[in-house]
Amino acid sequence: MTASDCLTPEGYSRRLVETRLERALAAAPMVLIEGPKGCGKTWLGLSRSRSKMMLAEDPNALSAARTVTREALLDGGRPRLVDEWQRAPEVWDAARGISDMDGAAGKFIFTGSYSRTDAVTRHSGAGRLIRIRLRPMSLHELGLATGEASIAGLFAGRGCGAHVCGLPGRTVPCWLRESMLSVWLSSSASAVGPATSG
Repeated sequence: MTASDCLTPEGYSRRLVETRLERALAAAPMVLIEGPKGCGKTWLGLSRSRSKMMLAEDPNALSAARTVTREALLDGGRPRLVDEWQRAPEVWDAARGISDMDGAAGKFIFTGSYSRTDAVTRHSGAGRLIRIRLRPMSLHELGLATGEASIAGLFAGRGCGAHVCGLPGRTVPCWLRESMLSVWLSSSASAVGPATSG
């Protein structure tokens, strides 16, 4: 699949988790991207989808999803994004049935908040589903760090020198302040209201 085949939104910024999403799509019929509101689930899903059902944005799609047939769910290119699927759990059941009949990988990408989806997906997605947890954008994804220093690198035994902040002229206190700002922004985003980019 090439980027030109997908529904990537204009202005989309690449995410570090994209490689995991590509591997998941190659390994399972259903992939669930879950995370807090406003962290980019919808846009990440669109970046790897060839068709979509936008249940939060389109009242007609939501109404149709509540009585969806397997044929209708398969209408369109694959992977098919089902955004905010928890608004119509019938879509989940239909996708599960499709995946049982044909276990080919890369059929569906579901997005939704993990607080609502856990009970349903833990029981009915077994053997068909790979979960990907998305978090707010990292400093590297925001362009505030080079990505040279990482937690994964630290655990792998790669130390970090005075350049831990990643960009010339940044000090450790500056890096800490920006890290805390990122955490604060992500935690207050849900208090402000829903974001349009997923």
